[in-house]
Amino acid sequence: MEGWETVRSTPFSQKKKLEDHRDTIKLILARRDKYFAHLDKEYFYDPSKIFSDYPLAEGDVLALIRCIMDIFQEHEQGLHPDRFSFNLAEVLSISVDNMVRNLRAGRQLNFPEIMSPVVV
Repeated sequence: MEGWETVRSTPFSQKKKLEDHRDTIKLILARRDKYFAHLDKEYFYDPSKIFSDYPLAEGDVLALIRCIMDIFQEHEQGLHPDRFSFNLAEVLSISVDNMVRNLRAGRQLNFPEIMSPVVV
């Protein structure tokens, strides 16, 4: 079967790509589990503590999202090798921009002391 080796090796290479972002994934999952999903008591009275306990760099999150977008595109090209979908990349890029903007707005609304500019 033509291309079988590529198809067979793809999940392993994609897993490796995701493993390169393991630290960022762990931080995201920790925030989800300790704050968003369950709101552990240590964050109930001091919600901003989650940012220092599990610091996430915007660049790291965007790199993970780009990695996932690349994997989606690989799957789409594998399913439809005769077509190129620039729309998928555009839609995902716009979605990422919207997600980051909404996260910033939510953080500004819920934790203005963290997001306020420092006045010297």
